[in-house]
Amino acid sequence: MQVRLIAALVALLAWGTSIVGVGRWAYGAGQAHEISKQADVDKARRETQDASERGAAKAIAKMQPTQQTIIQRATHEIRTETKFTDCRSGPSLMRNANAIAAGASAPIDDSKLPGPNAH
Repeated sequence: MQVRLIAALVALLAWGTSIVGVGRWAYGAGQAHEISKQADVDKARRETQDASERGAAKAIAKMQPTQQTIIQRATHEIRTETKFTDCRSGPSLMRNANAIAAGASAPIDDSKLPGPNAH
């Protein structure tokens, strides 16, 4: 009875080992296949890149650079603005003067502006 049990355990162990071996072989074969596919893709990419570089080099070599001088008249635009830089008057007089210079019809009323201590 023990011999049969030992023989059955040995057969089960051999069967399990063969399953694991086949699995490892299949995994390795699949991995090798993926590496092979990636190598093919890399080779095609390298060939395409080399061909495009050669084509670009030929196209650049055919170019003939030319120098061209462009002559045209320079135009100047003069703009004048009135600025009251030397005026030593108070801020309300300056606001009124600037408002009149800008085309406002009436001077700015101080009552509409916040006071100097307003928060």
